[in-house]
Amino acid sequence: MSRNAIGEILNDLFQAIGQLAEPTSTFDINRDELLSTEEVCQRFRITRNTLNKWINKGQFPEPVFIGNVKRWPTSVINARIYEDNPQLRARENLMLQARRVAGSDATKTKEQLDHERLLAEARRIAKSEKSGATA
Repeated sequence: MSRNAIGEILNDLFQAIGQLAEPTSTFDINRDELLSTEEVCQRFRITRNTLNKWINKGQFPEPVFIGNVKRWPTSVINARIYEDNPQLRARENLMLQARRVAGSDATKTKEQLDHERLLAEARRIAKSEKSGATA
């Protein structure tokens, strides 16, 4: 494998790592599923009328419009569920505290650990390619 090919692979790898590091709470058209009004109502087990009332009162996020069609990104819906359920935040805080007590490696986020694993794999591949080229 040529150095250019390895460089392209590493470039793709670093782009993927960068995407992992992006916050998941923001709308990303490449990752989010766009839910219809009916799908949102089914998830919350509410009627369209209730959904519209919540939106008008500012209690629910505004939809994204694609043409004249309303859609809600799943990240926005998940953020709404997270905000409305303090027990989810409490569980996350408890897990963070447990990681801190367990040791320094345990305080790393999943994204940081994934990033480190990907880098280690890239280094291993590059090393094996280099040793194969010199043989």
